[in-house]
Amino acid sequence: MGLGTRFLNMTRHRTRRWYPWLAVPVLATTLDAQTDGPAAMAELFELPVGEWLSDGAVEELRWDLDVDNAELRMDQRLVLPLTARVRTEDLETVNIERDLTVWSWLTDPEERLLAYSGPVRYTSGGGPSRDGEIVFTLEPVVTPGDYRLWVLLYDAVSGRHNLAREDIEVDTIDDDPFPESFAQVPAAAFPEEDALVGDLTFPIESARALEIELIAVLSMPEHRSSDTARTRHIDNVGDALRFLSQLDPARGTVSVRGLDLVRREVVFEQPNLERLDLGGLADAFESANAQSISLEALAGRLENPVFFREYVEGHVVNRVAEGIEVARRDAPLKVLIFVSGFSRFADGADRSELEIDGRCDCRVYHVRIRQSIRDLFDEVNGILDPLSPRTLNVLSPKELRNAIGQIVEDLERF
Repeated sequence: MGLGTRFLNMTRHRTRRWYPWLAVPVLATTLDAQTDGPAAMAELFELPVGEWLSDGAVEELRWDLDVDNAELRMDQRLVLPLTARVRTEDLETVNIERDLTVWSWLTDPEERLLAYSGPVRYTSGGGPSRDGEIVFTLEPVVTPGDYRLWVLLYDAVSGRHNLAREDIEVDTIDDDPFPESFAQVPAAAFPEEDALVGDLTFPIESARALEIELIAVLSMPEHRSSDTARTRHIDNVGDALRFLSQLDPARGTVSVRGLDLVRREVVFEQPNLERLDLGGLADAFESANAQSISLEALAGRLENPVFFREYVEGHVVNRVAEGIEVARRDAPLKVLIFVSGFSRFADGADRSELEIDGRCDCRVYHVRIRQSIRDLFDEVNGILDPLSPRTLNVLSPKELRNAIGQIVEDLERF
């Protein structure tokens, strides 16, 4: 099955499909910050890069180079979108072989090399590209600070090249609940297939030990069917889990469970995690969002909310039975964080609430990720109602960051 989502491509480190109009990275590396930028780059390429760098910025080929402001992604990484477009009509060779390569690197303002990408290569045996354009895209991961961005384009057929240099300022995140979150990651990186580079920092300083369990609905909500909706669901929930899995309680543990409500299965489990198993999670997402489904699963679709309800009851019933006595023994506080999209079940399904007789010694949160402002109805939350969950609706990466900040602030009171 080909679920072409950024999250799955990223976690599997797979080579992306090559399209005739799109070139993507095939190699990326992070270098020591003290490496001399231009001199180091000159040694990397079998081209007179040192001479070109001495000559400064040049444009021998017509191109459009767009560098957008840094953007916060759902997984809380800051990325710097970079796009270089070359129109085939501006090349000397319209109907014969083309061979274009782009390199890009980031230095600090003193031109000490931080990270580089390359080569990003496009070759073609002839014929027009889509809409007459060849497009190179890169998304280096950055942290707040000042940078110098360099982009080199080389046409092996004509021998011509472009060299651009641009000073970049990446601002801190406004009203950031986690101002130290980038402390342990490199200042900049061009990670292969956008993989994780370093660990973000999201500490929880609570007096009481915490037993945090992340429970995510990996299957796409039943009322959605488009490939676009499926892609957004996987990317959003996957990125949110990457973020939440890096919560770091001073005392306690973090576990992750992934549910497939369509097939009524637990498809992912990682207790007491130290680092999220991204490959296993990608497998679980593919399984939970496969377009094929067994007749048995399809016939029992009215039981989908029952499966969810019984699964949750099994995780809280002991805490309800022991109640306040658990807290008095200084046992870890049970923390359930549910992550899902806005879901509706099939007509006729049993949407009954949890059957909880007593008070649960736990804190319950429901992070609901909206695909659009039109997402208004959710039936998963109704099942959780007896647990009095704190519901946090998020539409953007910043809203997710603020929501998790509220959860951390709440837990630090214990």
